[in-house]
Amino acid sequence: MRLTSIKAQNVKPIDIFDVSGLSDVVVLAGPNGVGKSRLIGSVLGHLRSLSGTEVALKLEATTPEEEKVWGKKAIDTAIQADRPLLKKLLQQKQRRRKFQSSVLNFDSDRSIQKVQPYRSLGTPRTHGKSKSLGKCRGAL
Repeated sequence: MRLTSIKAQNVKPIDIFDVSGLSDVVVLAGPNGVGKSRLIGSVLGHLRSLSGTEVALKLEATTPEEEKVWGKKAIDTAIQADRPLLKKLLQQKQRRRKFQSSVLNFDSDRSIQKVQPYRSLGTPRTHGKSKSLGKCRGAL
């Protein structure tokens, strides 16, 4: 599934946040104290509980399985009847390595630690007459 629209109201300090036409990757950036973390927390909370009216999300199916579960190409969590469809999809059992129909959240701690320059691996080893590199370990 792909998030296509986010609408949030009264997520302090934000009164109204309304974006649509989102791409595959959504990045929220801005100065400290403008409400980025609270907005993300509200969106994630909405996905967990699928209740309330502060946040509404529009999602588009990206696989035939999602479209089959929903019975349509897109859903809107502002529509009460669409919420159980999303819940059903998110609660399906999945293998740990197959993150289809999942929500991923990456957050930065705003710090850069231990920046090290790129190090060369040195001269590749060869075994016998073979010139292949084999497995390289410890690239950085």
